[in-house]
Amino acid sequence: MTIDTEEAAARARYEAALAEMKRVLDSHYDQLEIKDFVAHLPSGKFIFKPTRDPWPAASVNAKIPPIMPGEPGNDTDRPMPATVWLKRHVCVEQTVWAPGQKEVIQNKLLTEDGFIDRPGCAAFNIYEPPTIELGDPKKAMEWLALVRAVFPDEKDTYEFISFGAHAVQRPWEKVNHALVMASRKQGIGKDTLLEPIRYGVGLKNFVEVSPKQLMGRFNGFARSVVLRVSEAKDLGETNRFEFYDHTKVYAAAPPNVHRVDEKNTKEYSVLNCCHLII
Repeated sequence: MTIDTEEAAARARYEAALAEMKRVLDSHYDQLEIKDFVAHLPSGKFIFKPTRDPWPAASVNAKIPPIMPGEPGNDTDRPMPATVWLKRHVCVEQTVWAPGQKEVIQNKLLTEDGFIDRPGCAAFNIYEPPTIELGDPKKAMEWLALVRAVFPDEKDTYEFISFGAHAVQRPWEKVNHALVMASRKQGIGKDTLLEPIRYGVGLKNFVEVSPKQLMGRFNGFARSVVLRVSEAKDLGETNRFEFYDHTKVYAAAPPNVHRVDEKNTKEYSVLNCCHLII
């Protein structure tokens, strides 16, 4: 047997062993795919794209088989853990919430002044657009009749419909004012008026808080297309002047960006584009 023949035979045995290893590994893993994850370099964790939840490396490697030698992205002679492959090839430097942007925003980072160009960097956008299917606008006549009944003044009717339509159609644009909905009686239809807007912007993007929550430390509610402050008349120990000062940053821009502080979560940036309804 010549040297070339021996090398070819050894190569064939090596490739057969790799193929068998891959078959065995694949049989022990679930149906998740490596494309379901992206590495978040600042935290060392991995974002599971379908839910936007952070995963530790051990959990990702328990679900995704190693990348075998010869497969795209692995130029070594041994299996590469999925997390190592992700850090090299599918990684982001920042997590943001930005309606109107792609899921992975390439060559840009979000600062206090907005997006800046940063070649070679990327940000993962945790914003989830609505999945509702558009319906027949002719079937909205009953809702429009309710709007006119709640807001007899034509200007108020136009303002409310325009405000809601803008939130649904252009959620990334800030409207520099808030709506105040007030009535002397309960049960006149305010909640019903807002229900189509809630589905239109996406249930996760319509956030409701109390005045106490709005004034508190944690501000995860800033990650919203529509921010509704319910029962604003019940301010508790807060006076109306403090409440007004605190709501200004959500009613208008600047600031163009909010830093979100949530329990047990690293702070991240969100665009200030919420439509405030009090």
